[in-house]
Amino acid sequence: MQNTHELFDRAALTVVSLGNAIDVVVSTPSTRNSTLKADILQPDRGQHGLFVCVVQIATQSHIFVLDMTQIRVCPDQLRRILVDPLIAKCGVGLDSDAKMIWYDFAIEAYRLIDLGWMIKIAFPIYYRNKAGCISLQHCVADVLHCFMNKEEQTTTWDVGLAGNSSSTQSLVNYAALDAQAGHELYAILIRAIEVTSDQRQTFIPEDWYAYNFVGGQMTRMERNLSGMHEKWSFKVCRWYRGAVITNFWP
Repeated sequence: MQNTHELFDRAALTVVSLGNAIDVVVSTPSTRNSTLKADILQPDRGQHGLFVCVVQIATQSHIFVLDMTQIRVCPDQLRRILVDPLIAKCGVGLDSDAKMIWYDFAIEAYRLIDLGWMIKIAFPIYYRNKAGCISLQHCVADVLHCFMNKEEQTTTWDVGLAGNSSSTQSLVNYAALDAQAGHELYAILIRAIEVTSDQRQTFIPEDWYAYNFVGGQMTRMERNLSGMHEKWSFKVCRWYRGAVITNFWP
């Protein structure tokens, strides 16, 4: 099994100003399939008055680790990414991240792709008896064959990323690894779902494992016939229903 730093070496780590990072993602056509993740690692608003301390953006060539504690407000560029349904916001447990973004900035988020649900659909036989959302650490181990050492997260994000101390660099590296792992997982799982869909002769829509966060709650990707946002829940998600499960499982 590879060490996480081998995974990290595949992409360039770049710590840049928020405006520069966001402009790259928004303006460059080749990065429209970028992934974005927010890390909230403290249970309440810290010394900076924010739940959201770090936002990571991963493309095929770069990782941007953005220190929100130095900004305090959400710029228009970041808002555009969050509400853009063409840009995938990937991770595990994104409903919690989106909720904290809503609490801090009152911004809705569209096309949140939960890799912990996505992997169960991509590999239904392997995960058929595993309850709940699969953790990022297990996703990385099972699919990328890498070990994510949670001990690399040596302190809380609330201290900020300013400075060149070893603890700061450790935080930056951990955030970059986290984002790159999500980016690579998403690319692999998309292909795996296509294979599973063909094998099962079952169309797998994205909203089986993706949702929006609108008005403070998780909602379905598509509005209903009345134009209203329907609440999303794994308990009522279509791939759990009897007819679909019958078609899925051998």
